[in-house]
Parts: sequence; C-alpha cells; structure tokens
Amino acid sequence: GLELYQYTYRVIATSPGCGVIECVPNSRSREDIGRNTEVGLFEYFRHVYGKDDSIKFQKVK
Repeated sequence: GLELYQYTYRVIATSPGCGVIECVPNSRSREDIGRNTEVGLFEYFRHVYGKDDSIKFQKVK
C-alpha cells in the first residue's frame, strides 16, 4: 500500500456544474509551475526536493 496524505477541502456550488474550491495552503498549481519554469515537472521536483531517491522527494511524489 501507499502512504498518502489526504487534505479535505470545501467546495461551494455556484451553479449546476460550477463551483469554487478551497485552495490548499502553501501549494503551487500545476499550471503555475508549468508557466513559471522552463523544466518539466519531474525536474522541478528534483530541484525543489532533491534527488528522486531521497526521503523528502518520496514524501511529496
């Protein structure tokens, strides 16, 4: 099994099929990372969290 962290957030419906979700604190969206970096997601994670076999990298993977 995988050890995963689950963050529960709130959703407010604004109309059928639409709504607003609560932001996850201290996080960056995939879009933000993609727009503001010139490397792929894997390379970004290695830069921020260290080698891919490190404990820190494995926790956020």
